[in-house]
Amino acid sequence: MDSSKNYLIYFHSPNTLENDVQNANVICLNKMGKGGNLFAILLLRKLINKYKADVLHAHSYWTNIVSRVAAPENVKVINHYHFADYDTMKDKKSVRRMIVLDRLTERKLLTRVGVSKYVERILNSTFPKGKNVCVPNFVLGEEAINRVVNYYSKEQLNMVAVGTIKSEKNYSFYIEAFNGLRDFPVSIDIYGGGDSLAQYRQRVSALKLDNIRFKGEVANVPQVLDKYNLFTSASTSETFGIALMEGVRAGLPLLVSDIPAFKEVAPKSAATFFNPYDVGDFIDKVKSILEAKLIPSLSDYNSCLKTYSVDTYLAKIADLYR
Repeated sequence: MDSSKNYLIYFHSPNTLENDVQNANVICLNKMGKGGNLFAILLLRKLINKYKADVLHAHSYWTNIVSRVAAPENVKVINHYHFADYDTMKDKKSVRRMIVLDRLTERKLLTRVGVSKYVERILNSTFPKGKNVCVPNFVLGEEAINRVVNYYSKEQLNMVAVGTIKSEKNYSFYIEAFNGLRDFPVSIDIYGGGDSLAQYRQRVSALKLDNIRFKGEVANVPQVLDKYNLFTSASTSETFGIALMEGVRAGLPLLVSDIPAFKEVAPKSAATFFNPYDVGDFIDKVKSILEAKLIPSLSDYNSCLKTYSVDTYLAKIADLYR
């Protein structure tokens, strides 16, 4: 595409993607804090008129709202939803206010986009009269792999989990679970940074656990995953599951929580699901795996990777832009 026809607009600095973005001109409005959204609306409207924009595409709650208010009636507005708050936290006052404003700013040429069928269902429930579609998220890399990792019973089970440390990742769950798995040939390495990293490491040390390790941030996730024979996630809320798809790209069998997004996305040939609120269920599933075998289907995994590829994503986005 002609780069003069595409513009990536940041609301405020730091503009971390400026040197990485191709085929687009990068503009930073540098508006934040009190009155920031109002100024952003005014500046964005000027840019829309200056560059004669046909489509305005936003990816977060506030940029979604601002894009609708700023755009003239004849400009198509596409709003991505990467969050599940309207389902998982719909009883909170702050979320109810978000929904009200979301409804009040609806417009004729508006398309809401869910990053999974799960999010699309949330949108259909919350905005039944709106135009809601699903454009699944994607995982970077080639669309096909040439090997999968098989696990055979009674082998050492080396698990890996990936994701920034935050409450919904449910990493305390693993500390309790692996405390109960001390006498089994099972271990887990958890990759991801966060403010609570030191606290988690202290808890593991206090319990004298050597089967769970918080490894911190890692630069190249695909290379790290080659050392393991099972991918796991105990997340209590996800809208898609980028980390899970990294596990699929590595060809790893899956042991993941039974949340809607994971059950939608995960290839079923070597996926085991557990209740992320029940440590006993996780331990039982691990014991069952130790007595069984997990052999992913290569065709199943490659079909999944094709479904959630960059090319598939871009084709669906292009259809929305037309």
